[in-house]
Amino acid sequence: FGKVEASGDLLRQRSPVSTACTAEEVFCLSMSFSGRQLSDAYRASDTTISRLGPSSWLSYQTWRGNHVQSPQASLFLQAARRTSSPDGPRFTCVTVPAPATLASVYALQVQEIKRDKTFKDAPHKFSMVDVKSLAGGGLQVSNILHVDPSVPRFIPSSIVQGFIKTGVCRGATYLEMALKLTLPQPLNMEGPNSNESLEQVTIAGQTCKVSRLLARILVAEH
Repeated sequence: FGKVEASGDLLRQRSPVSTACTAEEVFCLSMSFSGRQLSDAYRASDTTISRLGPSSWLSYQTWRGNHVQSPQASLFLQAARRTSSPDGPRFTCVTVPAPATLASVYALQVQEIKRDKTFKDAPHKFSMVDVKSLAGGGLQVSNILHVDPSVPRFIPSSIVQGFIKTGVCRGATYLEMALKLTLPQPLNMEGPNSNESLEQVTIAGQTCKVSRLLARILVAEH
């Protein structure tokens, strides 16, 4: 579990344009394929298999192999929501492995994506990103990552722990990106090649084309 908080004054001081980044900007970066790939160098692809409702969906995600792990992939169930408070909006996204019943229903679609490639199951058991507005324009970004990696005996545990710690710190990475980078255009949730339907929305005064799924999450109140 990782959490970072920053006051509105601090965010304005660190921003190149002297305005604090917003919860919408941080959340959009955390949901975009570009943002997730910048925070996870081994992320290879993310494909939405099916929409299960206005703010939940199935995604097939893959990672490249490295000196610690083989190429990995899994089908995930994801859900997100927006809630409101006197200080501003709050956005939360939760990701868990898809249950076996759903995995069997969409097995053919997954096989079409995999083609002749071989992957090990990803070790991810649960992850969460939560972006909360604070009084005075401040932000709190929390991140949870639960993994159960299968690691060969010859790999030092310190290397594995380093990978896990990096994942837990992604909330701080998303906040830093929102301060220093402009939002990707268009803002796709899938990648690297995306055929997503896009909608034009306004985020922190910027007109952006974003994934239709993300556009719904940004405006839906729960």
